[in-house]
Amino acid sequence: MNIDKMLKPNRKFLIVSLVLFFISIGLYAFSFAYEKIINKKALDYNELIANKTDEEGKYATIKIAELPYLFAKETKNNVERLYYVAFDANNYMYIVRLTEKTYKDMEEKYKEDENYIYTLKGYIHNDEDKLKKLAMDWYNESMPSEEYYITNENFESYLGKTYLDETKRPNNLETAGILCIAIGFVLDILVVIFVIGHITSEIRYQKVVRKYNMDELRQELMEADCTKYDKLKIYFTRNYFISNYLGLTAIPYTDLVWVYNERWNRNGLYAGTYLLVYTRDKEKQRITFSKDEEQLIAIMNELIQRNNQIMVGYTKENAAQYRAFKRQ
Repeated sequence: MNIDKMLKPNRKFLIVSLVLFFISIGLYAFSFAYEKIINKKALDYNELIANKTDEEGKYATIKIAELPYLFAKETKNNVERLYYVAFDANNYMYIVRLTEKTYKDMEEKYKEDENYIYTLKGYIHNDEDKLKKLAMDWYNESMPSEEYYITNENFESYLGKTYLDETKRPNNLETAGILCIAIGFVLDILVVIFVIGHITSEIRYQKVVRKYNMDELRQELMEADCTKYDKLKIYFTRNYFISNYLGLTAIPYTDLVWVYNERWNRNGLYAGTYLLVYTRDKEKQRITFSKDEEQLIAIMNELIQRNNQIMVGYTKENAAQYRAFKRQ
């Protein structure tokens, strides 16, 4: 037992909260960087087509200037695939595969914005013969004569040799980014918990400093007859019951009114037991926590020896007596 360390303000909650806070900031920054990587990785689909480098597997982006037109549906592996013809601001046509959710999102934005531009991102795939035929049939139906038809010979001039599949994204990057945000959020919750723990510890410490003589506490802790439960951070001095479980707590034996164990379950399973004490200033404090209930019982027995007026154990009678005490 390091007495000098114990009698100083406990900063461990603050240190842990600061460490977790900076880790969460790092994770958010990492997630932001991943998003930048995704955006940077997407190549301009129009430029790829113009340079004849629109190769299968490349990740590309395109800005759509009007609502795309559905021309084909097919079901593969119980998944409905929807294929559209989309136009950019220069009226160039592209074949794109969209999810129904994306199309509805495009519809909403199209209604709201007169200068509608929608950015699509996805992987490039080579046009299949079946898909090319469906696209040609859709386009040619709206043409007044065959001279305007799209054919196999001029298909690439109109719709290119590939299509953009918006349903496929770089999932490894997106998942990593989302995971970083999720972990960061959990860490932020822990930061709040540890900050609360620090505030609680600081309040307890300041109350002890204001109320008791620290030199007296130090002297009594150094005495040979001081009973120590170091693992539980519990100490019995000549005049004080001292705990350093959640910050320094010192209670004269004469101020103790009621003490009992409170079992705590997590997700329906036993997690441990708190030792609770009530004092004459009508405060309730969690003094320590352990799965070893025999040690907690030993502590309560020690308290009875120091003050035989203490109520021990949770019973209806003790609860009623304490309520009556609080009304005094």
